[in-house]
Amino acid sequence: MASIKTFRGGRNGGTYKCGVCLRLTRKTTEGQTHLCGQCDQWTMQENLLNDSGESMTSIERGEVEQLICNLKMEAAKKGGDRARLGLL
Repeated sequence: MASIKTFRGGRNGGTYKCGVCLRLTRKTTEGQTHLCGQCDQWTMQENLLNDSGESMTSIERGEVEQLICNLKMEAAKKGGDRARLGLL
């Protein structure tokens, strides 16, 4: 089995664990530095629902909820912890 070199801060050669789903991911230029791309996107969408969900139509709200579900499923498919994503 190959060894993984761990660098200061717990990062493995340019990768880190997402703060939500715990999968190894790489730093991107977008969003939160401690989240993978999918978790960053679904948390932003969830904030949208919390901040302005009351002014949305039920169709708009449903579309955002479906997008959140799809992003969580994508994170799980890429190795994210299903329990931490709320997909059990």
